[in-house]
Formats: sequence, structure tokens, C-alpha cells
Amino acid sequence: MRGRWFAAPLLLLAALSLGGPPVLAQDDAPPNPQEAIAATIEGPWFGRIQGLERADRYLEVLAVEPSPTGLSGVFRAGALFGWADGPISPTPAEIVVDAKGVAFTLTATTGAKLSLRFDGAGAQGTYQPVKQPPRRVEFARVNDRSDYDWLGGVWIAHRKGQTRVFDVKRVVASPDGKILAIGQYGIAEETGRIRQMVATVDGDPEIARIRWRTANTVAELKRAKGAPAFLGSFEVRDQAARADTIMFVQTGAGPASPGRQTVDVGKPFPDIVLVTLDGDKVRIRDYRGKTLLVTFFQSWDVWSTDEMKAFRAAEKRFGDKLAVLAINYRALRNDVSPLANTVRPLPPKVDISDVGKAIEVKRIPSIWIIDGKGIVIERVSYLPKHSLLALLDQLVK
Repeated sequence: MRGRWFAAPLLLLAALSLGGPPVLAQDDAPPNPQEAIAATIEGPWFGRIQGLERADRYLEVLAVEPSPTGLSGVFRAGALFGWADGPISPTPAEIVVDAKGVAFTLTATTGAKLSLRFDGAGAQGTYQPVKQPPRRVEFARVNDRSDYDWLGGVWIAHRKGQTRVFDVKRVVASPDGKILAIGQYGIAEETGRIRQMVATVDGDPEIARIRWRTANTVAELKRAKGAPAFLGSFEVRDQAARADTIMFVQTGAGPASPGRQTVDVGKPFPDIVLVTLDGDKVRIRDYRGKTLLVTFFQSWDVWSTDEMKAFRAAEKRFGDKLAVLAINYRALRNDVSPLANTVRPLPPKVDISDVGKAIEVKRIPSIWIIDGKGIVIERVSYLPKHSLLALLDQLVK
């Protein structure tokens, strides 16, 4: 099972170019000052709404981009918004930078409206449920909890002929110390129905318990002692409300396969063969002499598709100093893809077995940044657009 997604065969597709030809080199493309201000709100936030029994909310601002209207100081972003212990939904948002700071507005999938004004310490504003008066809301930054890093990645469980997937992107702590696992949940055979969510984590890392509830499911799990697994109860609400026992096992669990390695900073990146969208074979060594960004993504994954905006911006900023190889890490042929116009099945008779043998991929998305000599100089998971560009500013030579 080690290094496999949904414990299924590994399918790969490499995109040699994510956009048009490079236009501007780094020194010729200074960042827009207003966009830089707007981008300070990218990332995760924890909020509370006054006067509601279930008051906690989670907000994650994805890549900030100029608005199609072209108006000065007006930007757009994708956002994830919803319960801090349940489902969160993707929704578009508008950002306005003015003399007072950064204003942010969105309409949730429920029809409720969120209006915030951000300052250096957090955000304040109103949340207005449908057909109800507005309520005061405050948001603050959440902090990563590195002591829970083992929780990150893909967990699977087999139940009644289905593969349930619990995919943790990050673990964070709210200002009051509440531990949250941010990710997505669903059925692997039905990727178009996988939904984003926030799970609550209780206890220290050694005895962690985790729980979540969505419209259809409730899970209460406890970390199995001495094993990379969660064991507990799982309830599908539309099936007579009966809780069954279930075990989620991390896909990276088990003994290492011969030859497969975790490619960390300071190590050479394996000289694997990849396939471009045009069907051409390329090797990692083909990019010696320039900085190379290799990323594994899921074409139906919100965080992965958001990163594509960062990669396109990076190609534009760094020109021929940077090459990007984006690898669609899929396990199922019925992949439901918002990037359907940029991916296609692998050409016949392409040998991709060396990829599965060489690289262990635990988290999706995963990014390796490789220098001109083929050595990994940085390895990260998902980063918002401007955070990734700031990192590349330091590394691209």
C-alpha cells in the first residue's frame, strides 16, 4: 500500500507547460502593490459568530487574483467557508483594497453572506443568515500544529464494497487551542462527490481522537496504539442511523517497497520518466541547469487546482529560469476533473512503472523544488499562490 492513492494503481500524466510561453522574467515583473496587500489574507482563519449556538466557523482564502473587471484595487479569490467541525464549501469571493485596508465578501452555498474587514490582527464584520438579521463575527489566524504532522495525508477504509477516503491537508490550532484537521472526505469510486470538511482533533498527538459530521455521515475515531490507523464508529445517516465499526489506515503505512524512497531536501530527485500532454517522454535530467518544480496533484482536488494558478504565475514571473512538471496522480479512470481540458488518458505502451517504484507520495498536492544539479532544495505541500511565489523568489537562480 505504501505510496499509493486509495490503495489503487498509480496513473500519472505530466504537464510540461501549464500556460502560454513565458512573457516576463522575474526582474521585469514587479508585483502589484495592491495585490500584495490583498494576498496577505490568503490562508486559513477561525471565526466565531455572536448569538449562535453552533458559532465556530472556518474560512480559508485561496489564490488571490486580479478581478476580471479590471478595476483598480479589486480582486477575486476562491474560498472555503463553513463549519469548524463539519463541511466547508468552495465559493467565490471579492476582495477590495482601499485606504482602510482589505474588505472581503462572499455568499455561502446556503445563501448566507459574509462581510469582513481585515487588519493585521484579524478580521471583523457581519454574517447574515438567509432571512435573518446580521450577526457580528470575528476571525483570527490559525497556526500550524507540526506535532500532528503524522495525521496529514490520505487515510482509507473499506466499507460495504466502497473505499472511503479521509484526506488531511493540514492540522491547525485556533487561537483558543482547538485542534482542527482540514481536508476532504468521500467515496474514492465517486470522486465527483468528495467534499471538503473540517474535523475536530482531541487529545495530545499520542492519543488523538478525531471526529467529524457532514450532512450524511458522522465519524468518531481514535488513533490505534502503535499503528498508523484510526479505529472507531461510522454512521451513514440515511441508512437507519446505525453506527458501524470502521478503521481508516494511512496509505503510506506498511513496509517500504524495494527501491521506493522518500525524496527529501538534500537528496537527488530520481531520474524518472514522465509523459507530457503531447505524449512525449521527458526525464528529470532533461532540466539540468535550471530550477525545476515537480508537483503531484489530483485533478478534482480543490487545493490542487488552486495551485495551478500559482504555477502559471510562476512560469510568467521566472521565464526560462523555471520549469514546471505537474503530474496528475490519479487512481480511478472515472476521474471527474475541473481540468478536463488539460488532461487526457496516457498514450498506450508508456512505461510508468519506474515512477511508482521510485517516489513515495503521501500528501496531495506535494511539491519538490529541484536545483540545476538535480538536488531537492525544498519540499512542501499545498501553499497559497503568493506564499509559493515568495518561496520561489528565494530559490530560483
